[in-house]
Amino acid sequence: MRNRGLQMLLILLFAWPASAQTFTVLRTFEGPAFGDGQSPVGIVLDAAGNIYGETALGGALFGGTIFKLTPSGQYSILFNFDTPLDAGSPLLFDGGLPNAQLVLDKHGNIFGTAEGGGPENLGTIFELHPNGHVTVLYGFTKGTDSNHLYPNGIFPDQGLVRDSAGNFYGVTSFGGNPVGAGGACFFAGGFVQSGCGTVFKLDPTTDEQTIVHAFNFNDGSDPWQTLVQDATGNIYGVTQSGGIGGNCHGGCGVLFRIDTTGRFKVLHHFTGAGGSSPFPTGAAGTTSTAPPDGQSPTAVTIDPSTGDIYGTTFLGGSGGAGVIFKLDKRGKYSILHNFVGPEGAFGASSLILHNGELYGAAFGGGDLKLCVTPLPRPSGPQGGCGVLFAFDLATNKMTTLHVFHNKGDGQAPGFLIMDAEGNLLGTTQEGGAVGDPDKCAKFGCGTLFKFTP
Repeated sequence: MRNRGLQMLLILLFAWPASAQTFTVLRTFEGPAFGDGQSPVGIVLDAAGNIYGETALGGALFGGTIFKLTPSGQYSILFNFDTPLDAGSPLLFDGGLPNAQLVLDKHGNIFGTAEGGGPENLGTIFELHPNGHVTVLYGFTKGTDSNHLYPNGIFPDQGLVRDSAGNFYGVTSFGGNPVGAGGACFFAGGFVQSGCGTVFKLDPTTDEQTIVHAFNFNDGSDPWQTLVQDATGNIYGVTQSGGIGGNCHGGCGVLFRIDTTGRFKVLHHFTGAGGSSPFPTGAAGTTSTAPPDGQSPTAVTIDPSTGDIYGTTFLGGSGGAGVIFKLDKRGKYSILHNFVGPEGAFGASSLILHNGELYGAAFGGGDLKLCVTPLPRPSGPQGGCGVLFAFDLATNKMTTLHVFHNKGDGQAPGFLIMDAEGNLLGTTQEGGAVGDPDKCAKFGCGTLFKFTP
């Protein structure tokens, strides 16, 4: 009764109209102390309006959860992942620390990736059946050659996309190329000899995994975001680092395409904030004096009617807090908006294109006096709990839909989807029940929300 009462109180308290717009907290996560998940990430809807999602942490075994929320508000945990710290647990074989969006099929099966777990604790691709049983479709492992440590990639920390033939495509943040052939790549902690990441394909009928592309640093490093497909089956994605010609220590990232024949092409090398840099970037040790550009792209989406690509970056631009960019079908690149803080900062984990507007959830920004998080922010504004925004592509007008204040509504919004009625559904990685020592202490365990434009 206590937990249900808290949920009803938050729904009543945070469902307020503002010019016909309504923001509603659908779920406040309570964390492992209550057997619940912590830090919700990607969500997906089925035809009946049920929401399925993952939490990266928490649950009965502390390694994350898969949950379901019905249209009537009934919440249930469908599966508990074990923590990768519990290396001796047989349950860890299924995976641990899921951190991406799920894929549903018409039979009610749920497909996804886990960054940890599996036979060597290097990640899994899994299927959760309606009866609650999990099948590991592929477990990532080390190679047998000391000069080719992780040939098939490791740590699949983004979601899957499915083609018309039923094959899954995804990315790994590490692995791929052997040491000495593009194996030294830049990640948050510095340069490491483990490969720059991969794009992989999985045939679910045979569980055969193949590498579509292994990054070599000059063409990108540390792929980010779930891949997206265009109408003809081409695959697009971004990397957080790597690339050439930029002003970022470790590279500023790239936008890439893989066509239906498997041919890989870099469409844009990001160059960062502009000016000369004391750090060599790229294997050739190049530097650049390019004008301000974005750095570390976070999300892309494609206009199906034109083939134009839109996206955001985590950093860079004239304000240091990221940009909204466009790459048209002829290859012309332009910056449409520079984030400066009050209307958002640090890009978006996902973008939605609807009726000529881009909808997204900026990780930071808004009220800059709030939510100075412990997460590293090398440039740009240091505060703000995040915002929901809409960007009109015809007028380049930015509209703030909701400013998060972490007063029950959450902070650090992440994934965002749109339902059939045009409502936005999303998650925040932190916030909710803030200040409760049993509920993720100071920062809160995260929320699931709905915004009606």
